[in-house]
Amino acid sequence: MERLNVIRQEKDGKWLAKCDLCQWKTSESKRKDAENRLSNHINIVHKKGIKGVKKQKPPISPEKMPPKTPQPIKEH
Repeated sequence: MERLNVIRQEKDGKWLAKCDLCQWKTSESKRKDAENRLSNHINIVHKKGIKGVKKQKPPISPEKMPPKTPQPIKEH
């Protein structure tokens, strides 16, 4: 599915960014700011690219880690 997110310059010179997935929009003075806000909105609200991260197991706390023991010394 092709994205139709819109970033366009309004008559007052500001840049309007609109999300095609919901009714979110913002108006910024610079095009780069509008692009960044739209990208952040999609990443946060629509969780683009975060689904895989949520499925990972939480890291083990240092207290629950087994103690590190040195390897046994091999005698010849």
